[in-house]
Parts: sequence; C-alpha cells; structure tokens
Amino acid sequence: LVVMHAAQLAKQGAPLKKILDEIAKVKNKIRCSYILPDTKIFYQRGYTSKVVSEIFDKFQMHPILRTHDSKLTIIGFRTGRLEKEWRKFFRFNLRHINRIDDKIIFIVHTGCSVKQQEMILEDVNRCMKFKKVVFVQASSASACNAGLNSVGFAVYHK
Repeated sequence: LVVMHAAQLAKQGAPLKKILDEIAKVKNKIRCSYILPDTKIFYQRGYTSKVVSEIFDKFQMHPILRTHDSKLTIIGFRTGRLEKEWRKFFRFNLRHINRIDDKIIFIVHTGCSVKQQEMILEDVNRCMKFKKVVFVQASSASACNAGLNSVGFAVYHK
C-alpha cells in the first residue's frame, strides 16, 4: 500500500521531499492483521515463547497478529475449524467500516486454494464493499514465517 501511494505521487510529479513526507503519514494509517493456523513456526522463529506456543497448540488456538511499529504482535486468538475462524477474523477486523477506507484491501495468503480464496472474498464483501480487492500469494519468506493457510490483510484507516 505504501509503495502504491508513493508511485501515485511520483506519477503526479510530486517532489521527492513531498513523497517521503506522505509516506511517513500514510504508514500510520495502514492496518495489517493476520490469522495463523498455529504457533509452531512462529515459535521456531523466536517470535513467541515456548509456553505461549504450547498453550496455543494444546487448545488448538489460531493466533491473530497485528503489525505495530513494524513488529508482529499476537493480539488474540480464535478456536475452531480454521476456515470458519477466517470468517470471524474478517468480520471482527472489518466491523468498524466508518474507520476503514473502502478504496482497496490487500489479502495475503499462504497456499489457500481457489475455493478458499473465493470464500474469503465472499466474507470480505459481506463485511464491507471495497472498490478494489487484491489477492496476493505471500512470498516464500512470509510463508516460512507464517505457515501454510495463514491469511492476512492490509487496509487504509481514515
């Protein structure tokens, strides 16, 4: 989202100083959230403690993460079948539609099938109508840090 904003400003002929200032402003307006199937890889990479990982695994909890100050933080969890929890994840995170800019949403996933992507799109549209929805398969580096069937999204807040 930041790169798209910078590219748009550059296309409009904005000077570098203005582009950098705008990037600093827009970074604070972007919200990114993720739901992972489990904490195994998150623990292996040193992002959480062994105790937290064992608790999440024992109770089959799916961690919910949010970026804050360029760091991923576990902010909650969902329990239940993963695909069902995706619905609740989007419903919960997109519930304040008056705070979210409806221009674009980036949905990032690691290895979701076409059927799962269609289901996610349906759920997102049920919560909020975006002018543009972009599905992106996560990079292999992200997939290694999140695990298969992890889903996340990024939106602008007003």
